[in-house]
Amino acid sequence: MKIYPNYTKSNFAILFILVLVFFSFTIQAQTFSSPAGDINIPDGTNAPLCTNPGAYVCKNIDVSGLSGIAILRSVSVALIDDINIGSIDLEVRGPGGSPTFMPFSRTGSTNPSDCGDTTDADGEYAFQDSAVANWWATAGGLNSTDLMPSGTYFPSFPGGGPTPPAGNPNNTMSLTFLGATNGTWQVCVRDWGDNGGARLQLARLTFAVPTAASALISGQVITSSGNGIRNATVTLSGGNLPEPLTTKTSSFGYYRFADLPSGGTYIVTVQAKRFTFNNPSQVFNLQDDIVDANFIAEEK
Repeated sequence: MKIYPNYTKSNFAILFILVLVFFSFTIQAQTFSSPAGDINIPDGTNAPLCTNPGAYVCKNIDVSGLSGIAILRSVSVALIDDINIGSIDLEVRGPGGSPTFMPFSRTGSTNPSDCGDTTDADGEYAFQDSAVANWWATAGGLNSTDLMPSGTYFPSFPGGGPTPPAGNPNNTMSLTFLGATNGTWQVCVRDWGDNGGARLQLARLTFAVPTAASALISGQVITSSGNGIRNATVTLSGGNLPEPLTTKTSSFGYYRFADLPSGGTYIVTVQAKRFTFNNPSQVFNLQDDIVDANFIAEEK
């Protein structure tokens, strides 16, 4: 069975929203992991038929220190001892148990009693909205004795019933958890079939964390006649700097402070031997690059 991505207008709308959210920010990734220790995954109560699942087993992940606009980027899970991917569900739960999202469910299964694909999972698997690899199609191309390759896959709609689009891309994991960040999350697995001793070993959540975009302050220190002053001392303070930054002007009087967090208020102060300044300090509310923070000197 081969199932390939079917990208719709809604997929592109989701992507557009995420671009708007992050347009004014740089992005860093922050990962949180569950405690170590294997958890046995109980079989379905009607195994080998897949008509009634066993209980969910969950790994708790404590998430803290994230801003309100951090976005869940990916969920990773380590499964061991060869569990058939056609008879298991993977579910992510936000703090307090909701919202919930299934990155995959009943892979290859097309009806309520079908156990689906018999490919075994034994490794670490990640699911991410922007991933390229197709979980269902990858499984469909393997033999029953093969192991599902570890890697990163896009989330897919659940199997186990006749309603489409089971197996197709479900690129809404990030949107499902918008605004739900700090707290105790759960990554849970349940088994509909008879996998006998399979275990959930580890779970991870990775968030895309926006930070204020960087900007720079630069300018020139010159005489009243327009000549650059070399080796003038320029000091930057303010913003969230732990301590002031100092630099020297170049041969033609230029200076530059780069990679400054935007949104802060900064003070630039200049000193130079043999020169005085009517305005030795300037204050800037840094939103974008400032390239004309110039100082005009008078000779002593």
